[in-house]
Parts: sequence; structure tokens; C-alpha cells
Amino acid sequence: MNVNEIATDIETTVKKAISDVKKKKIKTKSKKELEIEKDTKIVKGVFRYTEIPGGTMKFSFRKYKEVPLKSYSLVDGQIYELPYMVAKHISNNCSYPIHRYMQDDNGNVHTKVGQKVSRCRFEPLDFIDTSDYDSPNIITVERI
Repeated sequence: MNVNEIATDIETTVKKAISDVKKKKIKTKSKKELEIEKDTKIVKGVFRYTEIPGGTMKFSFRKYKEVPLKSYSLVDGQIYELPYMVAKHISNNCSYPIHRYMQDDNGNVHTKVGQKVSRCRFEPLDFIDTSDYDSPNIITVERI
């Protein structure tokens, strides 16, 4: 085989591969589909209702229109298996602000959020939420 025959053979192979891909219309997952897949993964943890110890918290939740609305009833101290997005919502979004009034140098009063009080949290038993960390670099320490 000479160089021209090899080039023609490669060109034919590439054209056939492109044709096969177009016929199959290989679909890759979109960013949103990957997000939904991650957020619907089931995780295990303990629900803590810090606002009413021993109480029951009832709520409905839906993050994506593609995922149906679901109602939850969680009791303080119980172990649950929930979708990751629900666990994250419980830990990050269930709080209320305590406002403080501050006086500036001119004597004007301004409202300021003094602190946020968490109503409840979801303590993970089988996962770590790495999206809350600032640094994407994880260092592994090994004992020699």
C-alpha cells in the first residue's frame, strides 16, 4: 500500500464513522439532566428539628418541573433516605433571619441581618456534600 491508498482508506473509514454517528444520533446528557441525576440520587442521614426537638416537620418539595412534587413528613432524630436535593434544601434553606437595628454616624437607623437561625438540618450518614467547599482541591493524607 502506498501513501495515497492509506490516506484514501483512512478518509473512507472516517466518513463511515461520521455517517454511523449521524444515523444513530448519539445523545449526550445535558448539564440539566446531569444536575437532575445528581439531585435525585438517594442519600441517607438523620433529620434534626432544632426548632421543635422531638417534633415533626411536614413540607412539600420540587426543584425541577421534570420531577413531580412530593410531600415529606420528617420526625426529629429519625434516619431517612431522601433525594440529595431535599437533604441539601433542609440543611441550607430552612432558616430565618434575626434583624438588628444599627445607627450610623449621622444618627440614621438601618436594619441589618444580625444572624440566621437554622430551623432544622440533615446530618449525612453516607455522603459528603463537597459543593459547599470553596476549594475544589481535595488533599489526601496517607500514613507511611
